[in-house]
This record gives sequence, structure tokens and C-alpha cells, in this order.
Amino acid sequence: MSLDAVRLAVGAWLTSPGFGGLAALVAAVIAYRGITKRIGADRALAVEADERQRWWEVLQWTWTNREALDDRDPLITADVLVALGEAVPTKSQSVILEAASRAIVEDDPAAEDPEVGGGHGPT
Repeated sequence: MSLDAVRLAVGAWLTSPGFGGLAALVAAVIAYRGITKRIGADRALAVEADERQRWWEVLQWTWTNREALDDRDPLITADVLVALGEAVPTKSQSVILEAASRAIVEDDPAAEDPEVGGGHGPT
């Protein structure tokens, strides 16, 4: 088979419907892989956003109900804050949690006066 015959055969195949179908199939596979990666990334972002939102809701609930929680058991608020600290996914949440923890400790009379009780101050 001569070089001209090969060139003509390849040229005929490149302009045939078979090559067009193969090219369409390759394009579809590439698009499918790209879309599935994007969907996976979007799902991961959605899960992360839900986790952050839930974290924030728990912190707000704890802050709002801290006095009632401490009336039942003085360590409940601290336990919740510790659990939130273990689940902190971002630096900004860490800063927020630290500020809330400081505010709660500063607001806690037992932290300043061991005579008040509550088990937070030195005995």
C-alpha cells in the first residue's frame, strides 16, 4: 500500500460519518466526566455549608440558653463549647468560638469568685 493510498483512506475516514460519531462520543465522555466532577464538588460544598450553618445554629442556641443550661448543670455550656471547638472547620469560627467562650467565662460569677460555687473557680 502506497503512501498516497493511506493518505486517501485516512482522509476518507476523517470525513466519514463514522469519524464524526466517534468524535461526538469522545466529546460526550469528556463532558460527562467534567460534569460528574463538578456535581461532586458542588455536593461537597453544600455539605460543608450545611455543617457550618449547623455549627453556627448550635453556637447561637448555646449562647441564647447559656443561663438556663448553667442552672441545670454548670458544665453543660462548657461541654457544648468544647464539642463545637472540636468541630471548628474555619479560622473565623475558631475566633468566634474563642470570643464567645471568653464572654461566657467573664459573665460567669463563679469564674471570678470561688465563694459563688459552680465548680469553675479554684477551691
